[in-house]
Amino acid sequence: MCSRLMISGDGHSSWFHSVVVALLHSRLETLERCWTVTGEPGDKVSEAEFHLYTTEGEKTDFTMKFKDVFDGKGKADVYDIKKAWWIAGLQLAALQLEGYTGLRKDGFTWSEPDKAFKILTNEDTEIYNPRGANKEKELWALMTQSGNTPIVFSIKFEDGSFYWYAALSATVNEKREGEEDWEKGELEIYAGNRRQTEVHPFAKWADEIESVVHWKLD
Repeated sequence: MCSRLMISGDGHSSWFHSVVVALLHSRLETLERCWTVTGEPGDKVSEAEFHLYTTEGEKTDFTMKFKDVFDGKGKADVYDIKKAWWIAGLQLAALQLEGYTGLRKDGFTWSEPDKAFKILTNEDTEIYNPRGANKEKELWALMTQSGNTPIVFSIKFEDGSFYWYAALSATVNEKREGEEDWEKGELEIYAGNRRQTEVHPFAKWADEIESVVHWKLD
């Protein structure tokens, strides 16, 4: 049931699906605990039970059928639902929860990724807002943990809106003596608004990053 599909969406749902991608990349076994196949066994899964957490930390189950997601009865925001519908199922199940900012019966609105981590894993998060003279070095140190810790970050646009991206890896190219790792580093991300994985020079992105949300580091 799990595959690396392309997840799309505008900023209204990026706080949720960026966390899904970060978990998919770094803690797949944790993400897979969010559902149980309940339909007929076979290549095409027709029904699944999704396990999410309320604001009080209580696990609650929602049965979702593929036909309900694919027929557009909910407001799941995912590209190519028919190919791999489990993320759409997670989104549609989340919209049934009450008490969370950003979730309404008719679709997603603006919120923060710490809510998505709570919904999916019931785990607390840490928030880092890069400021000060050492922000590039501190940001880089965080991003190097993205292989085993789910990390998402936001970019603020000129109109004041935010978009949340999943950090996938941080690697260092060949550097000269005296250069810092972050100065020659490359950041791999998943950009849901462009439906693709991208690699960017970290030094060019560091000033654009507004906030980082992640699990507590191991």
